[in-house]
Amino acid sequence: LCIAMPLTKDARVTTEELESESYTKGELLSFLQATADTDFLKEHKLTGKSRATKVAMVTAYNLMYDNNKFRDEDQEAVKAEALEKARLEKEAALEAQKAAKRAEAEAAAAAANEPVQYTKTVTKAGDKINWVKKGDQVTVRYTGMLEDGTVFDSNQSNAKKKPPPLKVKAGLGKLIRGWDEALLTMSTGEQCKITIEPEWAYGSKPPAGSNIPPNARLIFDVELVTIG
Repeated sequence: LCIAMPLTKDARVTTEELESESYTKGELLSFLQATADTDFLKEHKLTGKSRATKVAMVTAYNLMYDNNKFRDEDQEAVKAEALEKARLEKEAALEAQKAAKRAEAEAAAAAANEPVQYTKTVTKAGDKINWVKKGDQVTVRYTGMLEDGTVFDSNQSNAKKKPPPLKVKAGLGKLIRGWDEALLTMSTGEQCKITIEPEWAYGSKPPAGSNIPPNARLIFDVELVTIG
């Protein structure tokens, strides 16, 4: 009775012996997974509960010896560390995304319960077809005033050479909140007067160098010229 020797790295077995009934697929796969380089195992689809045939395993066995594709424990430790680092970074990124979504949902819930801090009076109706949506690029002409009529900013003029209209993405916080949110209620061609409470204007910190006093209620005459 011929008893097959256990598979070891130091004693290479012939192809004929491996293909015989002396060694099972399970024995051969276990040896390869314990001995071969991880990348080599992946390349030959020999990881986990591999479905590779015994012929494929024998071929891989010989290639491992011919090309010196043996496991280097130090390298394997480095690879394992890199994989663990990547896994932790992915988990951290997912947690950050979840936290951002939770914060967004909480902010939306708070905003839903917050009183609107502006009023809008339409002075000329728009087309009521093309409405501004969040993120739309809009072109507007406007005049900003204090309650006493003092103009602090304007791109409207009766001169032949008018200042360029303002182009901005609506609803993304590029403007003071009252104006930003009011834009989302407008359609192309609409003209309106927007009165904004300090809480949704500049509050206690108006822009440096402007003639806007702290906690001022602001009034804007706005014309929505185009969307897009």
